[in-house]
Amino acid sequence: MPRTLTFPAPSSTVCPICSAPLSGARCDACGARFDGPDGTTLWRVDHDLHDLSVVRNEVVARLLTEAAWTERAVAAPAPTAPAAPAGPPVAPVGPAVVPERRRPSLTVAELLVGAGAVSLVAAVVVFAAVKWS
Repeated sequence: MPRTLTFPAPSSTVCPICSAPLSGARCDACGARFDGPDGTTLWRVDHDLHDLSVVRNEVVARLLTEAAWTERAVAAPAPTAPAAPAGPPVAPVGPAVVPERRRPSLTVAELLVGAGAVSLVAAVVVFAAVKWS
């Protein structure tokens, strides 16, 4: 996959199929008609593809910028002595991100094993009580 994708914005003066100049709703070069529902659908799809390619290129640029900053931070030498703060501490902006803790889910097999273990312990207690007396 290339780093950047370009999809040209649709034009009402250029055929989206063969790129020949359009003079009306029909392309003289390839014969395609664009005045029906399929022409409208193709127009919308081409607009969406253009918009998505622009968004993708922006995201790729941000990711590459973040990667470059990360590489610089990793390559930078660690400071030898901590610097004294220049002013009062500043509270972080925005909500604190707390990782979501997932509660482990039990499977049917684990529940059956647990029920069997509890039953076994109960049987041992009853046996010990009857045998003791």
